[in-house]
Amino acid sequence: MAGALETSTHGLELTQGAPESGELAGLIHETARAHQFLGDSELALTLCRQALQMARQVADRKVEADTLITLGIIPSLSTEEAISALEQAIEIGHREKLLTEESRAHNNLGVVVGRNLADVRQARPHYLQAAEIARQIGDLSAELYCYNNVIFVTTLSGDLAEAERMLASGREIYAQLMDPGAAGENYRAEVNHLEHAKGHLDHAAAGRRDLLRQAAEAGSDFDVAGHGPSLGLILIELREYDQAVVVLDEALVSADRAKWLRHFVRSLMATALAGRGQPEQAKVWLAQAEAVLAERPEAWPQLIHHWSRANVQAAGGHWEEAFRTYEEAAEGFAEKGLRPDHARTLSDWAAAHLARGEAGDTDRARQLLGEALAVYHGMGADGYVDRVQGRLAELGD
Repeated sequence: MAGALETSTHGLELTQGAPESGELAGLIHETARAHQFLGDSELALTLCRQALQMARQVADRKVEADTLITLGIIPSLSTEEAISALEQAIEIGHREKLLTEESRAHNNLGVVVGRNLADVRQARPHYLQAAEIARQIGDLSAELYCYNNVIFVTTLSGDLAEAERMLASGREIYAQLMDPGAAGENYRAEVNHLEHAKGHLDHAAAGRRDLLRQAAEAGSDFDVAGHGPSLGLILIELREYDQAVVVLDEALVSADRAKWLRHFVRSLMATALAGRGQPEQAKVWLAQAEAVLAERPEAWPQLIHHWSRANVQAAGGHWEEAFRTYEEAAEGFAEKGLRPDHARTLSDWAAAHLARGEAGDTDRARQLLGEALAVYHGMGADGYVDRVQGRLAELGD
């Protein structure tokens, strides 16, 4: 992507003073797209608006659709604006028979619906449609890229058997690609995501470290901002809080530059510090996370925020507040069909009762762990099943 940025920027320099045209609008858009994926979202937004205006003036529908597609995933855009941009791109792509653009617009709309509304059920059909259109036009790389996102939301929903089946199908597409590129990298991330969702935490941590190292070597703030908190969450679950803090601190720089997952990194940092027994420092990070969330309220970050806040409250000994917040988070995850997050929250809630250690807390912890175990059993998350059964065995009858 850095090479694409250099090429498009050089092209813009050569066309300074040129009249408006579809070609120039397209070049401006490609520059915007490169800036977006390298983390400069504000410049990407400015260039996208410039390209969109020019494309409409010269009636270049392909460049108009392409620009709307990129515009829809720029983090600083409101949810309503993003959805509107992507729906317009889908309509243009379908009407003008621009199948590549229609596929990409469906994919990006799935991203926005999943991230901003925490609605994996609504996101999944858009990802599937994107992959199907890519298959119809014979674009294997695009098909795998979109198919990875279907796998992502399938894993988020806890349908791990289906995710595993889909990974096997994705592997067949992957094997046909001479240069898997970004689609291949995302496929490897989904293999790792499934390992995490199954509860194979040590293996998942090792794999995510490799992905994070590769992203850092490639200079992609966007990917570092994605892999860093994913690794941080695994380390928190392994109770390796010191390592989690180091990883999250490094990811924070990329997240802020890319304006991507800024809230997630801060919420996880608060939880890691809470686990390390530093509730006052954790509150500082939680406040930062809340400030980021206030800039652009979104459903999935809000759920994560409840979970993190409960962990910080428990670390500070504010037990009743923590229990109420755990309950709110657990209900929110369950309502959205996010079973891995639901079960994790139940397990943390149980741990808070055991940490308090008052009369009735052990029984309540057993009940919550039993609920978490049922969720993990339903998912087929064998690693988590073993972990929860081990905790229940330690508690005895």
